[in-house]
Amino acid sequence: IILGQSEEIIDHVKSLVDKKTFLYRNLPKFDFSYLANINSSKFKIVYAGLMGVAQGIYDIVKNVDFKVLDVEFHLYGSGNELKLIKNYIKSNPNSNIFYNGSISKEELLKALPKFQASIVPLITYIKGAVPSKIFELIGLGIPILYLGKGEAANLINDWKVGYVCKPKEFK
Repeated sequence: IILGQSEEIIDHVKSLVDKKTFLYRNLPKFDFSYLANINSSKFKIVYAGLMGVAQGIYDIVKNVDFKVLDVEFHLYGSGNELKLIKNYIKSNPNSNIFYNGSISKEELLKALPKFQASIVPLITYIKGAVPSKIFELIGLGIPILYLGKGEAANLINDWKVGYVCKPKEFK
């Protein structure tokens, strides 16, 4: 049997070989006992993960005015854009953008429920790519703001678990 994480991958494999296929969605089970009601007057969005060119977090930081939106944008992770992001935050201390470092997955799963939404960007389209963090966020009940296209965008729209816009569509 051939396992695939997306319909696009399954369709591609079926075009190459005559084998039984199975679509595997990585929707984990979580212990929800630590979740509490969010009692915050400030709307908070989170991004957790790699801060590289394919994600385009620095472009989001530069092009979205979180202060005007009265929204906090919290970042966790590392990557080759991190220095640019830290410099931007340092130069714009009232931007409502906060870098919280890199933390373990266990710590992150406890931190995520403090946020009202999560940005999941995939600036570069990769056929068959469905970022695994989408499934973790669904499991935690956190709405997704997806910047991308393809099957992941279709899943978010079809399952009504967030909003989708095109890559670099910052408005």
